[in-house]
Amino acid sequence: AHRGSRLNLLAPRGNAKSTIGTLAYPLRCALEGTEPYIWIISDTLDQAILHLENIRQALDSSPLLKQHYASALNGKIRYREGRLMLPNGVRLEAFGTGQKLRGRRHGAHRPSLIVGDDLQNEAHCRSSRLRHASRDWFFGTLLKAGNSRTNVIHLATALHRDALAMELHRTPGWDSRIFRAIVRYPNRMDLWERWENLYFGLETPLADGPDGGLSCEEIGGANGESEISECGSAESSWPLRRGRAAEFARQFYLAHEAEMKAGASVLWPEEEDLLTLMKMRAESGKSAFEREKQNSPLNPDLCEWDEKYFDREGFWFDEFPADSRFRVMALDPSKGKHANRGDFAAYVMLALGADGELYADAELLRLPIDEMVEAGIRIWRSFQPDAFGVEGN
Repeated sequence: AHRGSRLNLLAPRGNAKSTIGTLAYPLRCALEGTEPYIWIISDTLDQAILHLENIRQALDSSPLLKQHYASALNGKIRYREGRLMLPNGVRLEAFGTGQKLRGRRHGAHRPSLIVGDDLQNEAHCRSSRLRHASRDWFFGTLLKAGNSRTNVIHLATALHRDALAMELHRTPGWDSRIFRAIVRYPNRMDLWERWENLYFGLETPLADGPDGGLSCEEIGGANGESEISECGSAESSWPLRRGRAAEFARQFYLAHEAEMKAGASVLWPEEEDLLTLMKMRAESGKSAFEREKQNSPLNPDLCEWDEKYFDREGFWFDEFPADSRFRVMALDPSKGKHANRGDFAAYVMLALGADGELYADAELLRLPIDEMVEAGIRIWRSFQPDAFGVEGN
C-alpha cells in the first residue's frame, strides 16, 4: 500500500467498523509485520486499552492464528496496560484523545500506523469548544507524531455537522468514504408513513380497507374474522390500539411488502434488513437515525429548505458576476448580551446579476472585535458593495 495514506471512514453504528478497524486490520498488520509501530486511539484511554486487549485476547485464544503466523508468534507476547509487544518486534500502543504524544518512538520508528476510532463523543455535539479542542489536538499533536510515511485511518460516525469526521471528508489529501445503513430509501415512503402510524397506534385500519389499506379481516385470525372487536372503529381507545399496534403494522407490511421494498437498498442486509432499520428510524426518531445510522447529522424535518432546492444545475457559483446591477453587504456580529460566546459572526454578500438572479455568499467567523473589523474591511475591498448594514443587538 502507498505509504502516507490518510483514510477517513464514516460508518453507521453497529456495522462492525471498530471490529474491522481496531481489531482485524491492526492484528493483520502486526502479524504480517507490515506496520512495525501501531497506535490505536480512542476518545478515552480506557476505550483504547480495551481495543488493545481485544487484540491480545485474539492472539491468546486463536489456534489458527498461532498456526498460520507461527514465525511472528514464535516467542512470548509481552503485555502491560496500554502496550503490546509481539515476538516479531511489532509494538502496539493505546492512547486517549488529548494525551501528550510528542517524542514517542519504537526504536528508530515513529508510529507507522495510526488508527483513530470515534475520537469525539456526545459532548462534542453540544460544545463547539470541545470540537475545536479535539480538532486542534488531532491536527497539531496526533498527526505531527508521525511522519510522511505514517498511514492514518480515522473511523467515526458523524455526530455533528462540524464533527472532525465531516471536516476530514472535506479536507484535501484525505480519501474519505461515507457508508449509510440505508443506501437508498424505498420509493413508496408514503406506505412507510402509514405503517409508522399503525406501529405507534395512532390509527387503525378502516373496516373496508380503503386506498389499498388493510381490512379487519386481514388483521383477524385464521378464520378471517377480526380478533379485535374495535378493529375499524375510529372511536377505539388509544391503549387498546397501542396494544395491537405492532400486529397491525406487521400485517400491513406483509400485505404491501413488495411495494414497501421497491427501490430500497441497505448496507448490511444479513444483519439489518429494511424492516429492522425502518423500525429503528421510527423508534429513535428521524434525527437520531440520520445521525447514528446514515452519517447525516441533520434532521431533514427541521430544515427550513429542502435539500433538493440546492441540487439544481447552476445553483453553486465560484465568483460573483462582474456585471452585477447592485451589491449589498451585511454583518450579524453575534455580540449581543444574550449571544452565546461560541456563536459565529456572519458577513453576508448579496448581488443582483444582470440575468435577474440573486447571488449570495457568506463568511462565518468567530473572532475578537478588532479582527472581525479587519475581516470586514478585507471583504469590503474584495466585494465592493453599494451598501452595507449591521444588525443591531
